[in-house]
Amino acid sequence: MVSLPIPELTAPTCSVTRTDGHVVVAVVGAVDRTTVACIRSRLLHEAKEQPARLTVDLDHAALVDGTGPAMLAELWHFAREHGIDLAVRSTAASLRQVFDVAPGGRLRAIRS
Repeated sequence: MVSLPIPELTAPTCSVTRTDGHVVVAVVGAVDRTTVACIRSRLLHEAKEQPARLTVDLDHAALVDGTGPAMLAELWHFAREHGIDLAVRSTAASLRQVFDVAPGGRLRAIRS
């Protein structure tokens, strides 16, 4: 039996950059059922400021379970209702199973 190393998952952190109506929230660390509430809170706080564009950068985040895509679905609905252009940077295949993602990361629709 071969033992593979288990990657260490870290508690998530967020950094926010604001430039001319564009907000980028970069998430680093593990997003799962135990950590999603703090990330969700930060994302909704930024969305409630009504930026023209909100980008969620998940390139350095691990979406451990289904709570990450569910959180983004909630954010997508909020963004649509408030006219916010929402984009996600991520290499996670799980997002493409849930969303129709345009080039550049713009979330076009939730797949049924």
